[in-house]
Amino acid sequence: MSRSKHASPRRSRKIPPRRSLRHSMSRKAKVVPLVLRVIDNRALIAGGGAPEIEVAQALSKYSRSLSGTEAICVQAFADALEVIPTTLAENAGLNPIKIVTELRHRHEMGEKTAGVNVRKGMVTNILEENVIQPLLVTTSALELSAETLKMILKVDDLAISR
Repeated sequence: MSRSKHASPRRSRKIPPRRSLRHSMSRKAKVVPLVLRVIDNRALIAGGGAPEIEVAQALSKYSRSLSGTEAICVQAFADALEVIPTTLAENAGLNPIKIVTELRHRHEMGEKTAGVNVRKGMVTNILEENVIQPLLVTTSALELSAETLKMILKVDDLAISR
């Protein structure tokens, strides 16, 4: 039997090389434990930069009770946390200065779940919009950034002492 002109030709599937398959499998092997931890730890928190701005404000307040280098380091860490809502606003095409300023104000007024709503282009109660994220993701990011900061400070101390 011959094929008619209108019959669709068979499409051959391109098989990836073994190296790509191994790489893909190793990436999946690293991700599976994290996914299982997220599933086991079912705690969810507000998204949209709300937790980061809340922690940043608490650290800023704490830094004012310190003096010297410690105060500068804690304040710098707080400023670094504000990069997350700033980046959210920038990626949504919003004015990041206006959005982060409003976000800070709303959190100072006690609205702990105020976050960047990229759909509406403004700061809203992010829980009412059902924008949530796993607590584990946020705590892991904070722990990793704090560990990185400690490593940088140790390297600086070594460089200064030489």
